[in-house]
Amino acid sequence: MSGCVLVVSAASLNRAYHSGMKVLCAVILVGLSCLTARAEDWTTTDGKTYKNIVVTSHDTSVVTISCTDGICTFPISHLSKDIQQRILNDNTTATDWTTTDGHTYRNVKVLKQDDATVTIIDEEGGAVILLSKLAPDLQKKFHYDPTKAQAELQKKEADQKAAAIAKAAEQKAAAVAQAAKQRDDYAALINARTLTIKEVETDQSSFVGRKFIIQGSISLSTNYNYGYMNLETTHYSFQIDQGGHTAYAYAPKILPSAVKIRNALLATDGPLDGCFEVEIDPARFDCNSGDLYLLFLDYFPPIPNQ
Repeated sequence: MSGCVLVVSAASLNRAYHSGMKVLCAVILVGLSCLTARAEDWTTTDGKTYKNIVVTSHDTSVVTISCTDGICTFPISHLSKDIQQRILNDNTTATDWTTTDGHTYRNVKVLKQDDATVTIIDEEGGAVILLSKLAPDLQKKFHYDPTKAQAELQKKEADQKAAAIAKAAEQKAAAVAQAAKQRDDYAALINARTLTIKEVETDQSSFVGRKFIIQGSISLSTNYNYGYMNLETTHYSFQIDQGGHTAYAYAPKILPSAVKIRNALLATDGPLDGCFEVEIDPARFDCNSGDLYLLFLDYFPPIPNQ
């Protein structure tokens, strides 16, 4: 009976038996045993052959199968008319499964399968189940091979490790790129407001009342002169050096950034590099001063190296 297709309902068998058609029933049962004894192969209308077919799910237009090639999905219209009719009359593809650890999945439909796992949807949503946890009949249905399953799990573990390494490298690269962007943005912000000591001290009247940044090294000073004379009790005195040029900056002792930079200078006992926001205070500017005397406003860290 190779290649035969028999679709018989339980009710038909019952009627046949009770009407005395025992011979017909025997033929039908032999045919059914023939079908269950060998895996079925399908050849679609476009010539593709699928071996050891198990229908895992279908609707009125598409069928999903498990076969020796794995999980395949294609239109029902690609099958012969008799197979189409059998599929459309089949109501058994949605079933309940109970795994060996006692969990029950209801109205199961298979989405995909590999050598180690089967992916399903059910009433609770979905799951990925180890083939080793399925009942023996389901293991047979999905061609479970412990050796292949172990190899598949090892491959998945290796792939996951490789993916984790790749993700870590990607995150590191993103962090480096972000740090570079922040550095560039900071440099652009600082440089846009930066002036040199020489530039300002040679044309001081043009910069009166204007806030700007000087990049250089700062140290503690005892110089109080011109507009800042006799301010020892209210202001700290700093010296800013930049490429052989010097400016003096004075900060109110209540200014938090001034207290912070002074404490840092006391702790290091030496100059500190940085970016210093200053201005020529109109109230204390003296056009007769040869040196540059500034009001200290804030401190920013030096621009990081590229």
